[in-house]
Amino acid sequence: MHTVNQYFYPLNIRLSIIDILPVKGTNMGLDDFTAWRKEQRNLIEHDITVLLRHNYEGGIAYSNGICSKNSLMISGFFPEATMNNAWVFMHQLAHVIGLTHQKKSKCKCKLAQDGKCLKLRGFEECSVQDMVDRLSNHTCLSPQSPSYSTNVLVPKRGSLPVCGNGLQEEEEECDCGPERFCDNILCDAVKCRFVLQKAYLAHLIPMGFAVLAFLIVLVLWKFLFFPAFASLFRSFASLGKAEEEGQNREHNENLNDVDVEQAPVRMRPTTDVPIPAENRRTRFSDIYVTMRPISRFWEKFQKQKEGSAAPI
Repeated sequence: MHTVNQYFYPLNIRLSIIDILPVKGTNMGLDDFTAWRKEQRNLIEHDITVLLRHNYEGGIAYSNGICSKNSLMISGFFPEATMNNAWVFMHQLAHVIGLTHQKKSKCKCKLAQDGKCLKLRGFEECSVQDMVDRLSNHTCLSPQSPSYSTNVLVPKRGSLPVCGNGLQEEEEECDCGPERFCDNILCDAVKCRFVLQKAYLAHLIPMGFAVLAFLIVLVLWKFLFFPAFASLFRSFASLGKAEEEGQNREHNENLNDVDVEQAPVRMRPTTDVPIPAENRRTRFSDIYVTMRPISRFWEKFQKQKEGSAAPI
C-alpha cells in the first residue's frame, strides 16, 4: 500500500485501509466477489472493496464503479513481487475511478510546456488529467462526503494505519506521505514517528524562539543602535578634546603674562651670550663647579711657595 500511495500522492489521492477480512473461496471472480460483498451486513463504511488474490496474475475491476455498488476490484498478489503488485493495484483502482483504455483524439493540457501530458502506466496520454477531472464528479470523494478524509487524524472505527499515505491515522505520530515527497524534517517518513519526541520538542521550540529573538536583537544592535551610539560617543570625544585644547591654550596664555623678574627661572645659558671667566660653570652630574682661570690659580700657588721658603 505504501508503494501504491507513491503513485497517487502527486495527484492528491490518499489511500487508507479501513479493515482487513479473510475471504474463503478459490478462483473467486468479480461476480463471486460482488455476491460475497452483498452478504456482508456489518462492513465498516468504505469507498472501495478490494480482493487480493494470492498467485493471481493481473486484475479486474468495474470501470467507473466507485461510489456505487460496483465499487469493487480484484488485484493479484505475489509476496516476492512488491512493485508489480503495486502497479496492478494502481491500474485497477484507476479503472474503478473511471479511466478507460479508449484513446482521446484531441488531448491538450493547459500547463504542459512541451505539448505532452502526464499519463499513468498502461493508459493513454492525458490519463492523469482525466483521473483528476473524474474525481471531482464522484460524490463519495467530495469534501462534503462523510467518508472524505483530509490530512488530519482519521478516527474511523477499525481503520488500520498506512504509513506514507499522508493521513495521520491512529497509532501514528505523523505522516508526511511517501519518503521522496516528505518535506517535514521532524517526521520519519518510513516509521511515521517524530525524529525527536514531543517532550524534547516542547523544550527545543522555546529555545529556538529565544535564539531567534537574540539574533534579531543582535542584528538590530549592529545595524541600528551601534552606529547611533558610536556617533554619539565620537561627538562626546570631540567635545572633550576641544575642551582640553581650550584649557591648554588658556594655560599657555597665562604663562606668557607672568613677569620674568617676579618669577626668575634658572635657565641654561646659550653660547651666544658671553659670560665672564670667573662665572663660568660646567654642569657635570648635576654639580656645578666654579672654574677659575689657571693663571690666577698659578700666581697664588707661587706666592704661597715663596712665603714658606723664606729663612727664619
